[in-house]
Amino acid sequence: MKAVYFFITTLLFSQNFIAGRASAGGVVCLYDSTDIEIKRNFSAVVKIYKDFEIISEEGLAYAEFAVPINDYIEFSDLKGYTELPDSKKIKIGEKDYIFLTGRMDREFGGKKAVLVLLKSPSIGAILHYRYRLDIKSLLYLPHIERQNSYPVERMVVQLKWPRNINLNYDYSGFDKDVKGRRALFYADNLPEIRAEPFLCHDNLYLYLSADRFRFNGPEYGCDTWDDVGFFYSRISDQPTPSLVKIKVLADKLLAESVSLIDSLKILFDYVADSVSYVALRIGSGDFMPHNCGQIIERGFGDCKDQSLLLSSLFRAADIEAYPALISTVDYPRLESLHPWPAFFDHTVTAVRIGEEEYILDPSDPFSDFSYIPFRLRGKSYLVVDGISELRTVREGSQPAEGFSWSFDMGGELSGMRTDFVIGYINDAAAIYSRNFRGLSSFQKSETVEAILREGGWKTSALEIEIEKLVPDTFSIGGEFFSDYSELDSMTGFPVGSPLVTHLIDNIFNTVRQSPFCRKNSLRLEEYIRFRDMAFSSDDLSEYRDYWVREGLEFYDEMKYIGNDIIFRRIFDLDGREISSDDFNAFRNFLLSRKNQRYVYLPY
Repeated sequence: MKAVYFFITTLLFSQNFIAGRASAGGVVCLYDSTDIEIKRNFSAVVKIYKDFEIISEEGLAYAEFAVPINDYIEFSDLKGYTELPDSKKIKIGEKDYIFLTGRMDREFGGKKAVLVLLKSPSIGAILHYRYRLDIKSLLYLPHIERQNSYPVERMVVQLKWPRNINLNYDYSGFDKDVKGRRALFYADNLPEIRAEPFLCHDNLYLYLSADRFRFNGPEYGCDTWDDVGFFYSRISDQPTPSLVKIKVLADKLLAESVSLIDSLKILFDYVADSVSYVALRIGSGDFMPHNCGQIIERGFGDCKDQSLLLSSLFRAADIEAYPALISTVDYPRLESLHPWPAFFDHTVTAVRIGEEEYILDPSDPFSDFSYIPFRLRGKSYLVVDGISELRTVREGSQPAEGFSWSFDMGGELSGMRTDFVIGYINDAAAIYSRNFRGLSSFQKSETVEAILREGGWKTSALEIEIEKLVPDTFSIGGEFFSDYSELDSMTGFPVGSPLVTHLIDNIFNTVRQSPFCRKNSLRLEEYIRFRDMAFSSDDLSEYRDYWVREGLEFYDEMKYIGNDIIFRRIFDLDGREISSDDFNAFRNFLLSRKNQRYVYLPY
């Protein structure tokens, strides 16, 4: 997935940015403090103080960190030292950092980051450093969020602001002490959180905003979300020469269009395919999209450039459309925050046809006109027509993702010939069909074999006979042979279970200490039929196991139909948060079952 963030605040003050290479346990953050003083002219001074103790080799990476900056943010007053285990202190100073620049800096202005190198780190050493940031616009007020890659003993945010500015703060997980126009936020003894798949959100954040701000001269109010839309619509205004270029291009592209659907698809495909995505986070480009005439000539732009060009092309074709700001983060929910432009991290295009409103994302390589990328589903967005309030992107099909595996087996005791079908539903269908598209026949067979072997199946002589894509479903199938001639007669036939393997390896591969939340619904189905197997109930008894809690269902059954043996498993998760007790109980239920990754038949 391509990067889509365009606000420097998201990177600047996200604690995850610093030394993200280090694994959990590499360091302990002894102290993390941010002092923010807001000035009467809508600017601010931010001072950062940090102390880290290195406790393993992984923590050595924290001696190198980067601070993103741009034309609105100045870096200065770097001071600090490395305190070695023998108490010797090695100071750092103004010569111990460098400016990182990019190839396009001259064209778009500004610097990209400051790289700081602390001296002589070692296990047992303590890193102390501080620096100052002068922020020229309140749009770059920090977002303070929880760091999940290391323990933090103490986090403090001190805030001070003048009488002519009404400041808002949305926070959770911090204790708060307010005196007049000063505020102190602090949190102590923040434990380390493992970086698991689908990790639940941590309720520790501080988002700041104000009732007014300045950007490139003019002053804007910010009391409501339509104020935010008005601000963005003003800075997105296009000069007359650009409007002329857009109209000429739209007429050329739509010369042979015969319907509204044709026009929508042609213009979307043009921007998605012909305007390359390039993230531009420097200079005024952090918020302001570029001139559409320049975007057309250059053939590249960031997400707000692409969305503005696409909406402008639609309007030139008499189709109502606007850029739309959207927040792709899961927590906190945007509707819980006071309005502020910097709370959005992506821009898409909203198209209105009759009573319907469609969300298009030309920056997403997996997107098309008929498909809403999953990461946008259920997220809050703001159409920048200057009058709209927050809305929510529709959730899409249910389940959001589905996987099914079907195996029909038969043959001699030395081996079995298996007919198989692997099915992908909704979001999974969109992703996997694109993955298979463009592969050669040999590459497709290799890919399918790898999927089956990962699930525990023995495969050889695999042939693909079916590959079918219909709305919301992608299926691929064929046959393969499994050789059991060398098995011990006491062992039986081991038959893989991709469903259980998927659960163990992808859903709960480590112990979870907090509630489980996957963010979307998931359905897994597995069906295995053994044809003409002459076993009696003495050899293999029918059974039906199940595990059901609110939001989670799992069924596992085996039964006889004539001489056929049928195994069927279903896992259904509706996407809601599952308590840690319920989740771990289900995990233990599955792991405690003998040979849980496989179905075994007597030899």
